[in-house]
Amino acid sequence: MNGKPFKAWEMYLKYQQSKESTILLHLIANDCYKMGHFLVALRAFDILERLDKSPEYWEGKRGAAAGVFQMVLVKNDPIEHLKEAIKLLRNSNNSQVDQMITIMKNYPEEMMG
Repeated sequence: MNGKPFKAWEMYLKYQQSKESTILLHLIANDCYKMGHFLVALRAFDILERLDKSPEYWEGKRGAAAGVFQMVLVKNDPIEHLKEAIKLLRNSNNSQVDQMITIMKNYPEEMMG
């Protein structure tokens, strides 16, 4: 990815109909997570979770969403990233979703980006 997570995401969108798209999603999800690019990781884990209800994908998605929240709190990412994270969390049926969204929405907005 060379530190360009949004370019990697654009590449996935371009090739999402190919046989290798799931492999690319795995790479994007895991590499972006490791590098702290949580929004792109969250997008990838969201799609992976919709394709396969494996708990591993929910755990990645949950962690990436928490990472987005953290990045917004420390003003490294704009509040729009948190809004997208909340929308992506709503795609999950996990029992933890409501609690996570409540915490994210109730945090004082003036404390964020």
